Amino acid sequence: MTKILVIDDDINALKLLGYTLHKAGFEVVIAQNGFDGLKKLKAQMPDLVVSDLMMPRMDGYEVTKRIRSNPETANIPIIMLTAKSQVADKVKGFEVGVNDYVTKPVMPAELIARIKAHLVRRAPTAGKVKRKKSKIIGFLGVKGGVGVTTLVTNLGMAIQSIGKRVILADFQPMGASVCQYFGQINDNSLRNMLREPANAITKDTLKNTLMPYKQKLQILPSIRGVQMQHQPINSNHAKVILKSCAELGEFVLADLGCTVFKSTDDILQVCNQVCLVLAPNRLAMELGQNMLQYLNILELDRDKIGIILVNQSQARHPYTKDNVQDTLDVNVLAILPPMSKLAYQSLQKRTPAFELQTENPFNQQLKALAEVIGE
Repeated sequence: MTKILVIDDDINALKLLGYTLHKAGFEVVIAQNGFDGLKKLKAQMPDLVVSDLMMPRMDGYEVTKRIRSNPETANIPIIMLTAKSQVADKVKGFEVGVNDYVTKPVMPAELIARIKAHLVRRAPTAGKVKRKKSKIIGFLGVKGGVGVTTLVTNLGMAIQSIGKRVILADFQPMGASVCQYFGQINDNSLRNMLREPANAITKDTLKNTLMPYKQKLQILPSIRGVQMQHQPINSNHAKVILKSCAELGEFVLADLGCTVFKSTDDILQVCNQVCLVLAPNRLAMELGQNMLQYLNILELDRDKIGIILVNQSQARHPYTKDNVQDTLDVNVLAILPPMSKLAYQSLQKRTPAFELQTENPFNQQLKALAEVIGE
């Protein structure tokens, strides 16, 4: 049923309009002022808005401006009710985004005809812009010391630099690693959230746990001070947390470290893409093959698995993108050069390397990788 939001400070007019539209076969949502109208607009996402012009505190012009400023509601048709017949008043309304006017006293037949006309003209998806599905990417090292956290933190910075909202989720058992790269103090608020049942966790409770770093980058810290042999987040919590992160960010980068737990299996199943991080040497290639066998047991689609080679040595190596792809039968997303002194500077300043020298070869490759992943 087509849903109409009616906003009017006159309760009698509101009742009459509601009755008229309901009788015409519409579902009606009513609001007695602009503020309440905007709240109900967000909650109900109507197909069309009918609003009075002259209202205290927030008039119809301001209501229209706010509706048009939100991408999710920008295309919803708005019909303004007004006792004013001056051309200048109507022009002002059209300038802020009003679609049509109906002069008071309202003739029911005219209002219904205008509503139907705008609904017919309206594109099927207008007014309810579908939010692009978020992308959850898991990063898993084939052995310790390969630099998974360094990669995740700096890639997160690179993705947010192209205008995407990013959440860095630290699922490493030791915890606090991602926070340290950003010079942040882990307040252990995640520990408090995990005391609740998994089904009690929502995107709203998660918001209070996320630590903002940049306008479009937030950090989900792991639990501080947990011993390596322990598993701090169980499978149910991990899946719910990741899905809630996906409601808040366009890209969720999950740092899984290099140790596989039962929760790792479930996290990987939730991921849209899995990146194996390894160094370009023979041992890493063998471990990479073992890890791919493990992912095969989990029945992960090979198409969603990618390889990122992190070269930590200045020495030349024989591994090219083509022969790594041939050896592992998986797409190589990037080959990152050594960070040299940049890694040391980053740790000393507790600032991601991406912010220190954007023209460094390592960061240039990260930018290219961000463009590929951020498509």
